[in-house]
Amino acid sequence: MYKTKQPLISIIVPVFNTEEYLPKCIESILAQTYTNLEVLLINDGSTDLSGTIIDYYAAQDDRIKVIHQLNHGLSAVRNIGLRAASGTLIGFVDSDDWIMADMYTSLYSDLITYDADIAVCGFIRVNKGDNPMLEITKETQRLYDGKQNIMHYAFNSANLLWSMLYKKHVFNEIQFPEGMIFEDLHTMHLILENADKVVVNPDPKYYYLQRSDSLSKAVSLTGLQDLFDAHAKRCKFVFEKYPKLLATAVDGLYQTLLLFFKIVMRRGKLEENRGYLSAMIDDIKKYSFIPIPAKLSPEEKRVVKMLIAGLWKFKGQIGVDKAF
Repeated sequence: MYKTKQPLISIIVPVFNTEEYLPKCIESILAQTYTNLEVLLINDGSTDLSGTIIDYYAAQDDRIKVIHQLNHGLSAVRNIGLRAASGTLIGFVDSDDWIMADMYTSLYSDLITYDADIAVCGFIRVNKGDNPMLEITKETQRLYDGKQNIMHYAFNSANLLWSMLYKKHVFNEIQFPEGMIFEDLHTMHLILENADKVVVNPDPKYYYLQRSDSLSKAVSLTGLQDLFDAHAKRCKFVFEKYPKLLATAVDGLYQTLLLFFKIVMRRGKLEENRGYLSAMIDDIKKYSFIPIPAKLSPEEKRVVKMLIAGLWKFKGQIGVDKAF
């Protein structure tokens, strides 16, 4: 029987100083049961042996294309990868992660079966040095069609770029923001808005390695400022286009504000962060018609109310400096 050739999947792998994990990552991609692959290994100015490792693998398998460049950051690498990709389908794998052998076969099957633009799988979070912690897509609905349903998924579950297979057209006019830490959060809702159907299969196919250095970056004050900025832009987007989802989007503002204030107070950094804290509160006040999220604890709600009322500006006011 004549069998139509599978379309080319371009897998974009940003590489920066991950020599310890890189061979396992690359070998898991090359071992895919879906074989029509283009593997773009983009070395973003690594100072360890990562560049040598990807050159070695490129010499072993002609599906690999290597790009070496000066360090420009993760968003720049992803933008370069999208421009260089020859495939009609796109995947992303981080260079310290690895994937199950049937991941792209499974994702492609779902993509075709449901005539979707994006297929999503579950993942396993692996804490380095600990036992793996299984974490899967929490949605029970397998197919999201219609913009409202897709955006509901976007703002409740979809912030992880790498657990998906995409038709390339969903990246039309998408530019990952360079210099940002939470680039996925800045862009995922825009990518998903370009889709007409998204299919979700909770079976875990991707291993995500949670490293201590990535955690420390995420809880830095600079990282939290970027996180808040991403949530603020998402709220503006939702307010203008999908107002029914605004309460869900605003929740991210409250959570990030609380975490930022908590860390500022614990580190004694209030004075130098007053300006940004004020700006965060001003952003939240734009949505004062949305109730404070019910899932916040009574103490968190009390702190939020004090912050919005400006009591944090006055030392010693009703224990705001001891709220955490």
